[in-house]
Amino acid sequence: MKRRRNSPNDPVEKTFSMEHIIGITCGTTVDGEKYYLPTPYVRAIEKAEGTPLLVPPLELKDNFTRILNAVDGLLLAGGRDLDPILYGEEPTGVRRIDPGRDFSELQITKLALRKDIPILAICRGCQVLNVATGGTLNQHIQGLKHWQSAPVEYPTHEIEIKKGTILFNLLKSKKLRVNTFHHQSVRALGTGFIASAKAKDGVIEGIESKNHKFVVGVQFHIEHLWESIPLFKELFVEFVKNT
Repeated sequence: MKRRRNSPNDPVEKTFSMEHIIGITCGTTVDGEKYYLPTPYVRAIEKAEGTPLLVPPLELKDNFTRILNAVDGLLLAGGRDLDPILYGEEPTGVRRIDPGRDFSELQITKLALRKDIPILAICRGCQVLNVATGGTLNQHIQGLKHWQSAPVEYPTHEIEIKKGTILFNLLKSKKLRVNTFHHQSVRALGTGFIASAKAKDGVIEGIESKNHKFVVGVQFHIEHLWESIPLFKELFVEFVKNT
């Protein structure tokens, strides 16, 4: 979605680029008193030449349309577990949830998909994207250690990337090591999605839509990897470029 840039004759003192505005979803603190978003998400979008716009959990459905009319792309950020009732299950391994954020992100994701707005989804965001399209989650995974003790920017386990996917074409490798901070994962894929990457224990580490120009989810935290491993910056750059 491209918008008219401010003309030099417009009666404003300052202007900003009206291209590549990226909405980034936020969470709330446990007490519900503050919104929060780790700064690396914002920095990564800026470095990819996008303009970040933070999107907190919203309650009024009309606001989702207004937000999407104001942005060119949507970044679904990491955070707490989704309520399993949203994919038809009782709680078995779920931890702390954020119902307001669940409602808001599922609504805005479904609308963004209908409008074919580019989406990049990270960790929880990848799970939101899957549930928004009818998929399910593993409430608590076993196998490899998917919540690492190493620093956030240090890759601790390997993934295998499927050839021919957006992820493979961008990262140009069949195998890569990634960081990991999750205890849930995609189980049954949402409608129209494929698994683009998996860990050695079978955990899905990447998904993408077959029906949209750029809708990609990754289970690992590329917002912490792109500076130490510049290859991962390509995901942010390509995402912004497609908006």
